[in-house]
Amino acid sequence: MFEASVRSNARYRSSARQMARKRARWNLLKRLGWKTMLCGVSAVFLVFGGLYAWNYLAHSYVFCIQSIRIEPSRHLNEEEILKLSGLSSTTNILNMDVHAVERAVEANPWVEKASVERRFPSAVHISVKEHVPVAVVSLGNKAYMVNASGVLFRELNPSEPTDGLPVITGLKQDSVRQGRLPAEAINSMELLKMAQKGARTLGVGNIKEIHVSESGELTVYTVDKGVPILFSATDVKQQFARAENILFHLYKSGNYDRLQAIDLDYGKDRAVARLK
Repeated sequence: MFEASVRSNARYRSSARQMARKRARWNLLKRLGWKTMLCGVSAVFLVFGGLYAWNYLAHSYVFCIQSIRIEPSRHLNEEEILKLSGLSSTTNILNMDVHAVERAVEANPWVEKASVERRFPSAVHISVKEHVPVAVVSLGNKAYMVNASGVLFRELNPSEPTDGLPVITGLKQDSVRQGRLPAEAINSMELLKMAQKGARTLGVGNIKEIHVSESGELTVYTVDKGVPILFSATDVKQQFARAENILFHLYKSGNYDRLQAIDLDYGKDRAVARLK
């Protein structure tokens, strides 16, 4: 009898403990449920509140443009850049797509890179970097300005002056892809870079034309006498220094007027100057 009573009490205590654990878990779940619900409601209010605040500020006159600082470039004045940007006093700088404005300004062929910055609360700063032409590329009946990277960035009108820029000839229309010079003409850019570094006799001002052959050989024609100077497709830098020395000695000796042509690819490390 005593043992049965003990077993009954043990079962009762075990059942009571199980019930207590279940109530504890239930109370914990209720507390977590309320906390989760409160967090969810708070998050919803924060999101919608934030969206409402952003929408209000993005259409508020407080952040509408009151000042636009524009750095004019050589070929574009402030008015032209402003027109390209599409910005006005009704534009809210919070709602402004900076990259879209930059792309709009870069649509002008002279503009290589545009930079647009917000200046809170109501100002915008626009600056542009222009392409710098180093030569004119002749392709059939069309002509294009090219920069030092070999990018053809602007087509010239037939009656438009070339401002004394050297003309690159010999290229075929289908050889120019994605607005860039083909591989065989890249050496012409290297040659012009050296000519711009204060060369004594073959400076950029004394280069009238650079003819590019299909194999990449360059023939440079001087401005003063139209003398052809033949460069091979390799080691343009060394050949340029060789041409400079030959021209310098011909000038110094008084024989330049007798010069007919210079061949810089006359065997290894050799060149020949043909005189009348």
